[in-house]
Amino acid sequence: MLGKIEIGDNPGKYYIKVDATINNPVHQDRALESPAAAYNNNKLHGEWMIERVAPKADLIAVSITASPSSITKGGHSSITGKVKNDSEVEQNDVLIRLYDNASKIYETRKSFAAGQTLTVGPFNWTGTSTGVHNLTLSVDPEKEKVDQNRSNNIVTTGCSVVSGASGSGSECNQPEAAGEWSVSYPVIIGYPTKYYTSSYTTADGKTHYFTEYYTDYGDPNWSNTPITYQEHLKISAEVNTKQGIATDLNRPKETDRESRGSWEIIPYAKKSGKDANTITRAGYGIELKVNTTYNTNWETRTPTGLEGTAYPLGGTYYGPDAVYATFYDSNWKYERQVKLEKTSGDRNNATWELPLTKITSDSGKVYQSRKYMTSVNATDGYYRIKISTDPAGMNSLVTCSTKQVEIYGSMYDDVQNVRRTK
Repeated sequence: MLGKIEIGDNPGKYYIKVDATINNPVHQDRALESPAAAYNNNKLHGEWMIERVAPKADLIAVSITASPSSITKGGHSSITGKVKNDSEVEQNDVLIRLYDNASKIYETRKSFAAGQTLTVGPFNWTGTSTGVHNLTLSVDPEKEKVDQNRSNNIVTTGCSVVSGASGSGSECNQPEAAGEWSVSYPVIIGYPTKYYTSSYTTADGKTHYFTEYYTDYGDPNWSNTPITYQEHLKISAEVNTKQGIATDLNRPKETDRESRGSWEIIPYAKKSGKDANTITRAGYGIELKVNTTYNTNWETRTPTGLEGTAYPLGGTYYGPDAVYATFYDSNWKYERQVKLEKTSGDRNNATWELPLTKITSDSGKVYQSRKYMTSVNATDGYYRIKISTDPAGMNSLVTCSTKQVEIYGSMYDDVQNVRRTK
C-alpha cells in the first residue's frame, strides 16, 4: 500500500488522480538499477472516481382529495392530502403547500420520522369562482430539504364549482348557451444542468482544477400551463297540432281524431299564410318535440410534459338531465308545467317529448298519445309554450325556447259541422 486518501463527507462524486515514481532516478538516495533504461518503467499513473452516496431521502406527495368534488359557487370542499418521507433519516419542518390553479391557498409544515406518512388537513376550501379547479399539493416547493427525486413532489385533483342556477320552467328565449373555463396544469418541462468543481495534485506539486457538468433528473423543472376549455348547449323545438292533415267528411275514419278541425283550419291557414300544424281548436291537443345538443372539448388538449405530465383531472360533463314545458293559455295565464320524457339519444344529444297519456275517443276507443290538451274554454288567441332545460355542463348552462300555437275556434265547432253533414 502506497498510502491512503481521505475523501469529503458530503455526498457526491470524488475524482482522484495519482502520479507516482518508484525509485526516482534523480533522487540522491535512489537504488542502483542496471542498465540505465531500467529506470524508465518506474512511473505509475492512476485515476479513480469514488461516489459517496447520500442516505436515501425522498419526500413524496402521495395523494390529495377534495370532498365533495363538485360544489356550488360559494360552497365548501374539504381538502386532505398525504405526504410520505420515504427516507432513511428523519425530515423536520418540511414545507407543504396547496395551490388552486397555481395560486397558493394553504401551507403548513410537518416533521417526519424515517419512512413516515402524514396527513395534511383537512381544511375547508371555498369555491369562489365557477370552473374546474386544479388543486395541487406540493411538498418542499422551495427545495429546502435533501430530496433525491423531486419528480414525485406534486399530486393533483380536481374540484368543479358550478353556479347553482336552476332552469326548471324558467321563462326565457335563449336557444343557445356557451361557457368556458381555464385550468392550470403542472408539467415537467425539463431538467437543470448542474456542475461541481474539484481538483487534483500531480507529482510535481501542481494543483489542477476541473469542472464537471451533469443533468440532474431528480430535480425536474416544473411549470404551470393554463388551458381554456369550452362548452356549448343548444335547444330546438317543434310543435305539431296535426291539423294540417286533411280529412274527408264523406269517408270518416278513426285517425280523423288527429285533425277533426282541419276542414276549416287548412283553408284559414292558407288564406293567412300560416302553418296549419301550428293552429288548433280549443280542447284539442298539441304535440311537442324538443332536441338538445351539448358538446365540450374538456381535457382534449391536456398539455404534454415529460414523465407523463400533466396529470388529467378526469371527469365528464353532460347535457341536461331534464327538460320542461310550461303552458300558458291564450290569455297568458299559467296552466301547467310538464316534465318531458327523453325518447331517444344519449346524455349529450337527445330528443324529448311529452309523456304518454291515455285518451278515450268519442267512439269509446282508448289510445295513447303524447299531447298536451288545451282547455275547451280557451278563447281565440295564442297558447304559449316555454321550453327550458335543467342546468348542464361545467357552467350550468341553461337554454330556453318559446313556441306558440294559435287557438282558432272550439272543438264544438267540429261537432256542429259533423251534425250538418248528416
